[in-house]
Amino acid sequence: MKVKKWLYTGIAATLLSIPVFTLTDHAEAKDQSNNSIVVKPSQENSITEKQVVALVSKWKKNETYIQMGGKYKEGEYKSFQYENMPYRYLSSDIGTKKKLMKYLTGTLTRSQANQFIEERGIIEYKGKMAQPEADGGSLLQWDKAKAVYLKTENKSRMYKLVVPVGESKETQTFHTEVLYLQGKGWKISERPYMPVNLDIPGNINPAFIFFKYLLVDQKQAADQFLYGDFDIEQFKRGIKKVEFKSLDERARTKSQVEFSVTFTTELDKGYKGSLKNGTNKMYFLIENTGEMEFKIVSASMEPNL
Repeated sequence: MKVKKWLYTGIAATLLSIPVFTLTDHAEAKDQSNNSIVVKPSQENSITEKQVVALVSKWKKNETYIQMGGKYKEGEYKSFQYENMPYRYLSSDIGTKKKLMKYLTGTLTRSQANQFIEERGIIEYKGKMAQPEADGGSLLQWDKAKAVYLKTENKSRMYKLVVPVGESKETQTFHTEVLYLQGKGWKISERPYMPVNLDIPGNINPAFIFFKYLLVDQKQAADQFLYGDFDIEQFKRGIKKVEFKSLDERARTKSQVEFSVTFTTELDKGYKGSLKNGTNKMYFLIENTGEMEFKIVSASMEPNL
């Protein structure tokens, strides 16, 4: 994991980087029964960047196929109203839960397949699979994407994908993760998503700003929270002095990053909070809310991630 640490005695920054692992090339093989990319047991831990592109490209074609409702036979297309929304049945080749899951898991892990079904509002109605009436397309040329290995985490390999947009010279960047399933080949364990910038410069980190203004400007301190549900008045009650010491990144997800903050306090004799005289540590979960704008989602004495 990449770890960043800012020391605010002189506001110096130290960046520790992760090692990059080299992947071994091997010939691609396709399992015709489910169109998945498989490798021999001896190559279980190896997948090329070209194979990642092929796997993602295959998934995006499958996604488009489902979005279109499949390939309807003559007279097969039927729509209906459900909870005041127009729905249509999927074509017969993907028209049952079993068939749809088999189609999806040709490229996705089962958990990603279930998540996709839920996100797209696909339902089972009178024994058949149906989705909200919708059409759409994309100019992204997934088959011409370039993949770059980033890291391995929890057995999943993360890649950056640079995807051309139409015939222009523009590109869009995505991240994706793939996982090898024994006997089933490589599957997408995290569908392509646009990465959120969570690399927060120390001097604009809302956790740092929170402590900077805690005792001098309550409004500034409160503005660092996304939901405004942290009781600043209650927290600072009984704190005579607070001094920020350091901030360390300890974990992150696709959209949030958690920091541990070390600080010292001098407390009133009658203080009744959870802090102690001397050195303390708290954990701040932070989100990107705009272009180089970050807010605290939660602050607590125990880690969130």
